[in-house]
Amino acid sequence: MIDKGIDFNHIVFYDKDGNCRIKNAYLNDSYSDRPDTLTNAATATQCHGTFTSSVVGGSPLNFDMETYEVTHADDLQSSSWSGMAPDVEFYLCDTRLTDVKIVNMLNAISDYAYREGKPCVINCSWGSVTAAHDGTGEICAAIKKITRRNGHLVSRKLSSQSRHTYSESICSKRITIR
Repeated sequence: MIDKGIDFNHIVFYDKDGNCRIKNAYLNDSYSDRPDTLTNAATATQCHGTFTSSVVGGSPLNFDMETYEVTHADDLQSSSWSGMAPDVEFYLCDTRLTDVKIVNMLNAISDYAYREGKPCVINCSWGSVTAAHDGTGEICAAIKKITRRNGHLVSRKLSSQSRHTYSESICSKRITIR
């Protein structure tokens, strides 16, 4: 996930046994394989990355609507909420989004998954007009290289804050999502 406003210590990133599901992170130009020790400036008004990550792979949770208490559910069936892929391992990237940093983050995530022998879907969901929207430029070239080289899927939606939205998913081969 490449986004802004990620709270690395949010409950959605931990399983019911308290294990952090963030396997790697990139925050403010630094890499970490101990993301549970990271802190950042994610606040209630700047938490888009936490929200989008939780929709993708948030842990199964239960909400008590009277006390507003949030707890981990024993399993997916007994939960009142979970992300689409609640067992996913995360590589989260939160930093100022420039073309160079985005390319670095795309490569870091893809290289990590390749080294670990894991499938990889990279979601980019930021509200700006970063990058060319015509298949050219550094970011598009990096995405094409990653999908061709490692067979990873990259999905991006740009400029979600305006009426002009650009969305694409790029993959080098047919995949089945279950």
